[in-house]
Amino acid sequence: MSNDMGYNQHHINRIHETLQNSLREYPRTFILNIILRFPDANYESYKTDHQLITRFMESLKSQIKQTQKRKVKQGKRVHPRNVRYVWAREFGEEKGKKHYHVALMLNNDAYYSAGTYYPIQGHYVHCLGLMIMEAWIRTLNLHAYQEYQKKYYPLIEFVHEGDFNLNTNGENFAWHYDTIMRRLSYLAKRFSKDNSDKHRNFGCSQS
Repeated sequence: MSNDMGYNQHHINRIHETLQNSLREYPRTFILNIILRFPDANYESYKTDHQLITRFMESLKSQIKQTQKRKVKQGKRVHPRNVRYVWAREFGEEKGKKHYHVALMLNNDAYYSAGTYYPIQGHYVHCLGLMIMEAWIRTLNLHAYQEYQKKYYPLIEFVHEGDFNLNTNGENFAWHYDTIMRRLSYLAKRFSKDNSDKHRNFGCSQS
């Protein structure tokens, strides 16, 4: 991708570095794309909060850690659980509300899908998808509301065809890698970004 096409080349490079770091640690990496939105109520308080992604990732990592601790106590096998991520802040064309696009990168041996993130007979199954939804709701401090799951879980969107299982030893690895990078390059596009408040529109794991 080039700057002439409306992409930030530095951000493209950072996405590539983050994915490479994940593959070095986990030759089988699971990539999951999600969109995090805000409720209309109290939006102004979220609009000026620029630590949201930091708190979201802290909550998600904490839940994953606690899940693994429970599995160990149950005598179940667990896999390394380091989570890497890339995020981009965007603003909608109609209302101008900000939202976040996030790409999560995890050990495919620990998580190979988001799981069932919708209710079955009114109940949610504990899985990666549920932890992601809980992390965002906790970040927005909405988990104390009655029936918060039904009301606020829709703020989290699991992107259609936005999950990938990448294996460095798999067939056509280079083709799959290029395909995934093209999808992830969306996070580096210049359109729908707003630099007027001087806050970052892009970020990723540091290692």
